[in-house]
Amino acid sequence: MQKTKRLLSLIFVLVFTSTANALLTAIEIDVDGKHVGPSVNVVTGNTISVEMYSGNTNAGIAYLGFEDNQLYTLSNPRVDTSAHDQGEYSGPYTYGGYLMFEITVSATATSTITPGTMFLVDFTAGSTEGTVDVILWDEYLVTKDSTVINIVPEPMSITLLALGSLTMLRKRHP
Repeated sequence: MQKTKRLLSLIFVLVFTSTANALLTAIEIDVDGKHVGPSVNVVTGNTISVEMYSGNTNAGIAYLGFEDNQLYTLSNPRVDTSAHDQGEYSGPYTYGGYLMFEITVSATATSTITPGTMFLVDFTAGSTEGTVDVILWDEYLVTKDSTVINIVPEPMSITLLALGSLTMLRKRHP
């Protein structure tokens, strides 16, 4: 009898732990409504919307971090509260070289969480080219998604630079 109780307790703990680990497993970083994968380009001075997307209906906590390298500004952080989801965020605060947002999502008593965008923040590239690492962690600080935002010069600047280089390389005829 004692062994049965221990076994049931162990099974309960394992099931509970498995459920807790599954809270925010289907999360990703989107930009302007589309999954960006390993990298995305943004022209200097332009603004994109960086989004935390969840593909499941479970409550949980996630952390969205932007490499803190002074190449950008963040503005207008907001939680998407469609379908009566309850969401909150705190931040940004600096942690381990990142500007971090902590996002919590929970359902109301009368609804479940709707899969979709949970958190948005506007990312405005500065005037300097470079890269910004963006990482999305679950509540256990396990990396669930990451991307690199490449800040690139506007196309006209590149064109003018190329034309100027060609002009300088042109051979002069006597």
